Amino acid sequence: MATRGWIAWAAGLSVAALGHELRTTRRQAEAEVNRCWLELEKRARAQTPERPFHRDMVWDLPDAAERYLRHAIREGAALPRAARLDVAGAFQLGSKWLPFVGSELLVPPHGFVWRATTGAKQAGRRWVEGHLDDFAHAQVWLHRTIPVLHEESTPDLVKWAADRLLVDALWCPAVLLPQFGARWDAVDDRRVAVRIPVQDDAASLVLTVAPDGRLEAFQLLRWGNPYSPDVWGRYVYGGEIETERTFGDYTVPARYRAGWAPGTRSFMLAFQPRVVRASYFGP
Repeated sequence: MATRGWIAWAAGLSVAALGHELRTTRRQAEAEVNRCWLELEKRARAQTPERPFHRDMVWDLPDAAERYLRHAIREGAALPRAARLDVAGAFQLGSKWLPFVGSELLVPPHGFVWRATTGAKQAGRRWVEGHLDDFAHAQVWLHRTIPVLHEESTPDLVKWAADRLLVDALWCPAVLLPQFGARWDAVDDRRVAVRIPVQDDAASLVLTVAPDGRLEAFQLLRWGNPYSPDVWGRYVYGGEIETERTFGDYTVPARYRAGWAPGTRSFMLAFQPRVVRASYFGP
């Protein structure tokens, strides 16, 4: 009996030590995310103020780019280049679709932080993704404590995060103005390609724009590993805009469907976000 008691005591001590270690790891990881969030807010506040939006800012862009920006940004609007978003929706993990609710701080081209919860508040998964300059992280926590994934700043992760930032910039359209470093090139009458200064090898985002300026679809060669966890590269990724909403002075995609190999029989739907609320801020 004494031996059994000692084993039980030792096992309990080990479990307690493991729990303490997991909580410490989670606090450290959360501190990294908070540091990234605060630094992004600081940079957003430090941006140089600009005069309000006027059509002469885009008159010399390709026709599709001019139509899109004049539709997305109200004439006379201030031009903050940071956004706080409340987002819901679902994404695919393996063969399962996981509904999520979350929030995002978006400050292109500097970075983003995305926090989301799937499943029950306490028992579900907590997802955190972020990008700041050459730093990127991806975290998944089960029961808010057990780390399922904790990866930082590998070359693949940094490229993946930079391409996500380019797509998410559609929710912050002032960033896509040429005076902030965006570069536009015509593809045809309805399509136009844009790059923002995220990284030297970042992809170009190709937008399909309706005659009235509405964004209909987007596509890019996105860095990822959709077909094998160990095989990273650039694969065609794109989305169709289902609805749009106006938040303040900006009209942005409110709901879209996106995935790999769009427009083909091999299309692999991966992400269906819905923006519930968006607020914009800057200097």
